[in-house]
Amino acid sequence: MRKLIAQIVLTAVLMCAAISGSIAATDEAAGIVTAPLPDNTSESILPPEPEANDVKSDVEANRKRLKAKLEEKAAKEAEVEKAKADADKVEVKQKSEFYGKYFGARFGFNNSSASGTTEAPSATTFAYGVQGGYLQGGYNWDLSIFVVGVGAYMDWNNYTIHSNDVAYSSRAYGLDAKLGLPVDEWLPYIKLGYGRSTGAGNEILGTVSQKSSNIAFGVEYNVASRWSLVAELKKDSFSNRDKSITINNRVFAFGFNYYFDKPIKDDTVKVVEEYIPVPEPIIAPDAVPDDAPPP
Repeated sequence: MRKLIAQIVLTAVLMCAAISGSIAATDEAAGIVTAPLPDNTSESILPPEPEANDVKSDVEANRKRLKAKLEEKAAKEAEVEKAKADADKVEVKQKSEFYGKYFGARFGFNNSSASGTTEAPSATTFAYGVQGGYLQGGYNWDLSIFVVGVGAYMDWNNYTIHSNDVAYSSRAYGLDAKLGLPVDEWLPYIKLGYGRSTGAGNEILGTVSQKSSNIAFGVEYNVASRWSLVAELKKDSFSNRDKSITINNRVFAFGFNYYFDKPIKDDTVKVVEEYIPVPEPIIAPDAVPDDAPPP
């Protein structure tokens, strides 16, 4: 009995071995190689795939950074515009090119004559140097669209011999009021003056002296930050006490004024702008696929 059981077990073992050998031969013929599994089967050997949400987050962050830079640039541009506006306000406060204290001199031609008990035909002389000339000074204000001012003047008219051999000169000094209408660098104006005028250099005409009024028409042209050129026509007539002799002067002169209070004008506004590079184009969120991109 024991011998029979041993033969049965041996036969079963031989049959299992034959079946296993047959399967291995079949796999080898089909090219199937079975490799042992790695110990750490929980970790993938492929790189991790990016998540779609991470891509969207990066795009959103780029968009926020771009928006912040654009807002910063817009703020700087606003500051530049404000600085220019403030500079313009300073110029508006200055208003005209002819504001403040000034002093000037004029040189030109005087046409003089005398009438009455002593006559002197009209004659024209040139006022120059210490022998003749005209000084002026004063203060101007801006009033609405006008320039108003008060000033002082001193006139020296040259000694000259007239055609009837009557020779004389004259002097004048006093105060005046100015009204002008500035147009850019130009200032056409009118002046009304009042002061003392007197003849000189002649036994008779030298006694003619009187407080009198005068009128002047002129124009200034601003040539630099503190300087202006002047052209003016002025008329002055005065008599002696009994009105028996009258002296007439008509002065046409050119000169200049220097303004003490006028600040040096700087036409340029210096602004240093920080360069902000334009960022590279970014992918819009709409272009991001819903699914993660393939590896």
